Order: sequence, then C-alpha cells, then structure tokens
Amino acid sequence: MDWSAFDACLIRTTWDYMERREAFVNWAERTARLTCLFNPPTIVRWNTHKAYLRELEQRGVPTVPTAWLPRGSTCDLGSLRRERGWSDLFIKPAVGPDGAVPMGTDDSALRAGQGDFDANGTVKCAQAAGQPMTDCAFGVARASGGYATVVVTRPDGRTRAIFFQLGIAVGADTSQADGYPEFAATRNDDITIVSVGTERYEIFDAVVLGG
Repeated sequence: MDWSAFDACLIRTTWDYMERREAFVNWAERTARLTCLFNPPTIVRWNTHKAYLRELEQRGVPTVPTAWLPRGSTCDLGSLRRERGWSDLFIKPAVGPDGAVPMGTDDSALRAGQGDFDANGTVKCAQAAGQPMTDCAFGVARASGGYATVVVTRPDGRTRAIFFQLGIAVGADTSQADGYPEFAATRNDDITIVSVGTERYEIFDAVVLGG
C-alpha cells in the first residue's frame, strides 16, 4: 500500500494488533512519515499498553479501579476482591484490545471428557428444588486465564459439566435429553452459585483458579 497517495490515514478496528504489537507500532511510525496518521505513532504506542490507564489515573483522570499485577506474579483473586470491596473482577492483559486473556487453546472441556483432571474434591450441590445441599464429588480441568471445566457427580450418580471463562461461569452441558434447563450463575463472596434448572451448585473460586 502506497500511503503517500492518501491525504490522511485513520486507524480503525485493528483487533489483532496484540499478536504483533511492535510490528504494528513500527508500521504506524513508517506510515506517519508518508501521510497524516490519526492517531500519531507516539499515541499509538502509548495506547497499545494498558499502563496508559495507570498514567491517566496518576494525573487525576477517573478510571476503572484496577489492581496492577507484575508479569509472572501470582494472585489470590478471591482475597483481592474482598480486600478491595469489589463485587466482581474482570481480568485483562496489559496488551490486548478487550478482556481477552492470552491463553492458547482452551482444552479444559476435552481433558475433562477424558477424565484428565487437575484437581478433585467435593462441592455443595442439590439435584432438585427443596432438596438440601450435600457434598458432591467433582473433578476440574483447568486452562490458563481462568478457563476451566468442572464436572460434578450429582446425588443420582449422573454428572454435570459447568464451564468457566475468565473465572466466570458461562454455561453447562445441557442437552435435549434433559430439556435444555435454564442456566444461571450468581456470586456470593468467593463462591459461584450455579443453577441448572432445579439443580444447584456452589463452586469456590479456588476450584476454578487453583490455589
């Protein structure tokens, strides 16, 4: 592309820049020498790393409350949420266009289906409305970035798989055979309370995230 043939260039939806950030910024610098680029390459570089939000915060600009975690560090998300008084958490990488977490292939459902679990234990569950909660065995297969599949063995011996993305329960293995029961999830402190029709499950963050 001969960018010098244009009076100006407006950067729009470059949703994959995080895969080659330096190449993208270098392109912006080259293009800005050939035409009027919006935004300038200095702004492009600054804006492609979310540390710009911390700089804005330090200058008094209102931003979303954020905990900045150094690369390679570990964090107990449940404890962090309690300490900050937050009702929810949203995990974001420093370089990325949205809430997507660099995670590679999410193979948790495949591994769970093969019985290849990272941890086993019990969670509270009930199979029918009005039934008291009881201890139910589970196995969890985890991928990075808060992606996980939790397989719970219900009181009648059948299993229910519950899927998590970014630490958030997003669905279950419902089917036509069980009538596609409605899925819902709420939070109570560090517990995700899942409903699948009349079934109920209480799953601690540590089950999904480890620790």
